[in-house]
Amino acid sequence: MSAYLSGSYEELAVQARNHLRNNEYEQARAIYERIYNRLNNLKADTIARRPNLQQLKLSSLRMLGDLATFQGNYDQAISYYETGLAVDPEESLMYRRAIAQAKIDRGDVEAGLDELRALAVMNAGDALPWVWLALELWAQNNTDEAIENLQRATTLSTVDPLHRSEAFSYLHDIYREQNKLDQAEEAWKQAWQVMGQNMEDVSPLYQMYYEAGQLGKAQQRLKQEKNPLRAGFYRGLFAQADGAEQRARSAWEKTAKENPLKYQSGHEAWAEAALRVNHPPQAIIRALRDVNSREMLNIRGTILLAVALARNGQVDGAGRALQAAVDINRRARPPQDLLSSSHWDLFDELVNDEAAKETLKEYFEQEEVGGSQE
Repeated sequence: MSAYLSGSYEELAVQARNHLRNNEYEQARAIYERIYNRLNNLKADTIARRPNLQQLKLSSLRMLGDLATFQGNYDQAISYYETGLAVDPEESLMYRRAIAQAKIDRGDVEAGLDELRALAVMNAGDALPWVWLALELWAQNNTDEAIENLQRATTLSTVDPLHRSEAFSYLHDIYREQNKLDQAEEAWKQAWQVMGQNMEDVSPLYQMYYEAGQLGKAQQRLKQEKNPLRAGFYRGLFAQADGAEQRARSAWEKTAKENPLKYQSGHEAWAEAALRVNHPPQAIIRALRDVNSREMLNIRGTILLAVALARNGQVDGAGRALQAAVDINRRARPPQDLLSSSHWDLFDELVNDEAAKETLKEYFEQEEVGGSQE
C-alpha cells in the first residue's frame, strides 16, 4: 500500500516505478509524461515553494529521455535531454553525456564521440567524462584511445577516489578481453588501492584465470573468496574442470543447502549450483524472485531464473524472465538487443526441454553455422 495520497504526484511516481520494475515501459512513460506535463503547467512560484515538486518534475523529464532512448526514439530523447540541459544546469554533464550517447545509438557515431571528447576536454580535471568517452570508444573497437583515456582518468589524484577506481576497473575489463592477464590483475588491485581498501572482491580474478585455462591460479585466488555462495559454486566448477565429478557434485550440493537470502551477493552462483544438482525448481524460483524484488538480481541470475521456470514447465514465465534479462542488456553501454551466445550456451546446457528451448531461443544471439548463401 502506498504511503502517498491517491492521485498525488508522489503516488503517480510510485506507480511509474512499479511499471518499470515489471518491464511495462509504455505504462511508465505515460505516467511520467502526465507528471511532467502537469508540473510544467504550474506557476513558477508554486514550484519554488515546493522543492520536492521541482525535483519530481526534473526526474520525470530525465526518465522520459531515458525511456525514449530505451525504446529507440532517439530524436525524442535528445529533445527531452536538451530541455533538461536548459532547465537543470546543475546536471549539465549528465544531460550532455546522454545527448552524445543518443546520437551514437542513432548512428551518428563520430558526432557523438566528438561531443564526448569536447566534454572531457572542457572538464579535464574530472575523471568521469574521460571514463564515459573511453567506454564509447571501447564499444566502437577503438581500444587504444579508450585505454589512453582511462589511464588519464586514473592519474587525476584530486578527484573522487571512486571515479579513479571505476577507471581502473574498466582497464581491468579491457586488459582481460585482450588476454593481458597480468595487467588485468594489476588494474583490479589498483581499483581497490585507490579507495584505500584491501581487495574484498577477488571473483573477477579467479573467473579470469579459469576462462584463460589457468586452473591453478584460479584455485589459488578462489581460496580468498569470502562469499560462501560463490566459493561453493566455483569449487564445484573447478573440480569438474579437473575431472573430479563427485567432488564437484558434493560442492554444489553443499552450496544448494545454503539460504541465499542471507547474503548480499552471489545469488546467481547459488542458483547455478542448485540447478546443477537438480534442486527443486520451485525453491529456486521463490528465492530468485525474492532477490529480484530487492533489485539485487543481475543478468546471469535472471537467466538462471528463466532456466528454473522452464524446468518447472512455466515457459511463458521463462520468456518474461528472459525479456527482463534482455532489457538489462539494452540498458548497458553499448546497448545489446539480444542475450549473448555464451548466455545461450548456459541456457542450452541447463534446460533439457527441446520444445521450450526452441520457443525461447529468440531471446539469444545464435552463432551462424556455415557460410552465407548468395
